[in-house]
Amino acid sequence: MILTIGGQLVFQTDALVIGAFMPVEAIPRFSVPSSLTVYLMQFFMGIASVVMPMAASLHATQDADKLRDVFLKWSKITVSLTFVSGIFLLVMGPAFIGWWIGPHFVLDAGFVLQILTLGNLLFLPARGVALPFLMGIGKPRAMAIIFLLVGLLNLGMSIALVQTMGLVGVAIGTAIPNLLFAVATVWLALREVHVSVGHYVRYCFSRTVLISVPIGLLLYLYRGLAGSGSLPGLIVAGLLCCGLFAALSVAWVYRHDPLTDLEALLREKIAARRAA
Repeated sequence: MILTIGGQLVFQTDALVIGAFMPVEAIPRFSVPSSLTVYLMQFFMGIASVVMPMAASLHATQDADKLRDVFLKWSKITVSLTFVSGIFLLVMGPAFIGWWIGPHFVLDAGFVLQILTLGNLLFLPARGVALPFLMGIGKPRAMAIIFLLVGLLNLGMSIALVQTMGLVGVAIGTAIPNLLFAVATVWLALREVHVSVGHYVRYCFSRTVLISVPIGLLLYLYRGLAGSGSLPGLIVAGLLCCGLFAALSVAWVYRHDPLTDLEALLREKIAARRAA
């Protein structure tokens, strides 16, 4: 119940704040980019539906090593999925909104989307893995209280910042509490599996961040040289982003990974098909 209340405060009060302090016409300029981030979060709920029962089963058998491996494995996978979608939204998101809704939405709604996406780079892995993991092992109390406090902080910051910064202030008032929730939730999960923050960052984030930077720069160059206001241009950008990210993930990010070696898995699949 407390988690639900916190979620409502985080995701359902921004429009009320904007309507109270700004013209009603400003609400769609926030709700459109916000809806994209909510759709993305709902996609990661599929991972949560896998992690929670798995964590519950392993916790019941007191298998601490496998419990730790499950948390790290799915955290890294979720980080990869978060960054490949986050790169596209950061660089091409405003152009996508311009094509989807209209050019007059690009400036305000596009900037809001970029701010919310930055907050989601840490929030989505925490929401998709750390939160259901803690629920699965029967440790939801501290996390639920933190989520409620984050929701209240979100509401307070949005009210304070909307009066001076407008829609950007509401976006900041949403992104910063989400980041705080992510840090706190991941720390609670790491404490349960006895993994250091340094090891978690190195394993889940380091290589993914390193490949994300050049891919983001390449998308930025593509946007400037080829243009991206049309649907074909956005499709090419999406394929470019996903293709490069997948190739670099197989070749480097997950290469010889003790928990998820994608190259070895692909070789096994190819060998099995040839044998068949």
